[in-house]
Amino acid sequence: MSILEQATKAKVRPPILTIIGSKGTGKSTLAGLFPNAVFIRGEDGSSVFEDWEESIQPYLLPQLITQDSPRMNVLHTIGELLTTEHSFETLVIDTINTMNTLFERELAKRDGVTNVVESCGGFQKCFDELKMWNLKIFEGCERLRNEKNMSIVFLSHSIDKKIKNSPDENSDYVVWAIDMHAKPASVYLNGSDGVYYLTKEAFIVGAEVNKRTGATTKYGRKTESGNRVLITSGDGKTGYIDAKDRYKLPAEIPVEHGENPLLKLISFYTTNTQA
Repeated sequence: MSILEQATKAKVRPPILTIIGSKGTGKSTLAGLFPNAVFIRGEDGSSVFEDWEESIQPYLLPQLITQDSPRMNVLHTIGELLTTEHSFETLVIDTINTMNTLFERELAKRDGVTNVVESCGGFQKCFDELKMWNLKIFEGCERLRNEKNMSIVFLSHSIDKKIKNSPDENSDYVVWAIDMHAKPASVYLNGSDGVYYLTKEAFIVGAEVNKRTGATTKYGRKTESGNRVLITSGDGKTGYIDAKDRYKLPAEIPVEHGENPLLKLISFYTTNTQA
């Protein structure tokens, strides 16, 4: 068969998503509402599922922190999901930044150093290797999507950074990002179909700005409403610079308690439901 004869048209496939949020925003709860989910756990988030009916609880694998080689454990788990029959429809990694921290410890231990930046010969070469380790994980997850028709959900804690010299004003502003070095983080930001921020609606109260220079003279107090939203695009909303979306979703999606709005908005799930 020639190369041209192998040309195909696009098919609806399960999504690969990265969901970023601060502690307590409900990332694990939201991920647990994806169909037949199984969790690779870098941290113990099991308590959020304790009061769920057993029939709808996701499955939780042992924490990576108990493993001698977290990296090989993740790869072996993905390999088993690829080569055995099972009913899981979604793989969740909770969280990628905690998993990456365990990789850092493993790398430092391998090279006999106390700080990961001293591994791989120093000069921060460790971050190139950590990127490759994470890329192997991501590639395995892509195979699960393509060969097992599984959705992939990467969860991550966020970190906020104050940025000076906003393009349109002199005042400082805050951006949110994955709490991970930029090189391994780029694997998930570049490869995912959607990078979404789960956050609570917030209002800034008490901020003061110099009317002449536009510089912030007093930072306001952040007040949260308690309503949760998914931010799918950074357009017109300062701070969510890594947010992206391939499904043309609304820029902000309300997240009601006990519901996963993405199941009603992403074509893979709506198509499967209608079928």
